[in-house]
Order: sequence, then C-alpha cells, then structure tokens
Amino acid sequence: MGQGGGCGHEHRGFTYHNSFIVADAACAYVLETAGKLWAVEKVDSGAPSISNGLTIEPFATGHSDRLKTMVSACWTRRALTQRRAAGATGVRDLMAALADHGPGACVPRYSLVNGAMAVPCMHAGGLAANSQTTASWVAELRPGSAAHNG
Repeated sequence: MGQGGGCGHEHRGFTYHNSFIVADAACAYVLETAGKLWAVEKVDSGAPSISNGLTIEPFATGHSDRLKTMVSACWTRRALTQRRAAGATGVRDLMAALADHGPGACVPRYSLVNGAMAVPCMHAGGLAANSQTTASWVAELRPGSAAHNG
C-alpha cells in the first residue's frame, strides 16, 4: 500500500504521492514518497518548498503522474511559495506566502478545470479537481532550542 491512504474527503479512492520537509534548527531534508518507495535530499541552501509534486531527480521523473502533476498545478504553486520563502525575513512573511491568492490578487483566481490549485491558498471549485487547502504550517526553528518537550 505505501505511505498513504485515501487522499480525497469524498472520494477515498483518490491517492497521490507526497512530499515532506523534515527539519531541525541545524539542517533540513526533503522526503518524497511514491507508494512504498522514497527519496531524500538534504537542503544545502535556499528555501525549500513542497507542494504535492515530486521534485527529487531522478525519482520525480520515474514516479510522477503527468496528468495529476498538470491538473494539480503543483509546479506553479511551488514556484510562488519558493519565491516568497526565499525573500522572507520572518514567520509573518512565511504565513503571508501560505495565504497567497496569486500575483496581485485579493481573491483566488479560479480555473474551470482545477479551481484555485495554482496558488498556495487553494479554494475548492474545479470540475476535474475540487481541492482546497486544509492545513499549512510554519515552524520557527532556533539553534539551541529543545528538540522535544519534557
């Protein structure tokens, strides 16, 4: 079965591969999964961003679904979050990046095909893909902070 399960609220049979950022104050890694397979890449510089699209090569090329990648607009959404994260000076800037509705937009721009999936703050509404953002997280990791509670 792999790492996932049903990814759709109404259509539990809908699944997709996923990505995660695993980090502490000293370093970060991007972990990507495809079924029972996985790839990991250390973040050496910059601001990593994931957005439901595989990015670690050659893993991404070998395991991405072209149609799901296109409909999900993950590359467009990831480019927006990565650009905003690279220019962020603190948590407030990162939270604003996650609430982004797209360049110059106060409300999300909708596509008949995939709703507002091309921006970080997704609102449901597309015919082929009716997804919306359910959770986003920013963690401020400081050198010397406790690794766990208790």
